[in-house]
Amino acid sequence: MRSRNYISILCVLGLVCALASQALAVNPAVAPGGSVTFAPTLSQEFSFSWEVLNPAGSVVGSSTTPNSWNVTDVVTGSAPPVISTLTVTCPAGTANGTGYKAFIQGPSRPNGGPFDVQGGTPVVLSSVAVNPNVVLSQASPGPTGTVTLSGPSSGTTTVSLASSLPSIVGVPSSVAVTNGNSSATFSTTIGTVAASQTATITATYSGGQKTATVTVNDELGQVISAIQAQTVQQATEYNVIQAQLVLVAALLLPGVFFGGVWITRKGRA
Repeated sequence: MRSRNYISILCVLGLVCALASQALAVNPAVAPGGSVTFAPTLSQEFSFSWEVLNPAGSVVGSSTTPNSWNVTDVVTGSAPPVISTLTVTCPAGTANGTGYKAFIQGPSRPNGGPFDVQGGTPVVLSSVAVNPNVVLSQASPGPTGTVTLSGPSSGTTTVSLASSLPSIVGVPSSVAVTNGNSSATFSTTIGTVAASQTATITATYSGGQKTATVTVNDELGQVISAIQAQTVQQATEYNVIQAQLVLVAALLLPGVFFGGVWITRKGRA
């Protein structure tokens, strides 16, 4: 009976140790621009094609579309040849993350991970801009917005968007910066205003926010303002011409009547 108890205790201890060892296991780490080597599940190499997944499970590089990633293998044997190690090289701009994985395509899909990327500068939101940022009411198409990251996106980076006046300046709920790119554009829609209105566009990513403004002017108001400005200019030009004529007349004639005052060459009479 005691021997059975001992066996049970040993089995429990063995399970606890295995779980603890698994929990304490640390993924190998690589710095952006560096390389890491694994011993994957041995697999016959029919054809060497690979892909790398980021922690979210999105493919960030592959043998057909590397995006500056690279995976090489060391093959042993010849009948059949098998992959003994994989070396993964990540781009210099790779975002920090836990649980990247590299896979060899094939029936057994040997795993070259997980591995962590550490020591890099996290990609953050640098700016949001809208061009042009002053438009007329109901302008179509609306101005184009651009979000810019501090570095290339690893996988797809989704930036949230919001407008303080959505009925006047409409924006999509988000814009995606695709893998390897550092910026993306989005469209806007412009509504109707009776007077000048300014909307604030807010872009948000990973806790960081950037803003830009778009001013929408009333088209009729713009026309009236232009007419008023032209009228003032014309009136100013008229006054200048009139003053020049009075001066010429005063020099050529004995005197001239201007503004209720008789002006002679000697002065007022």
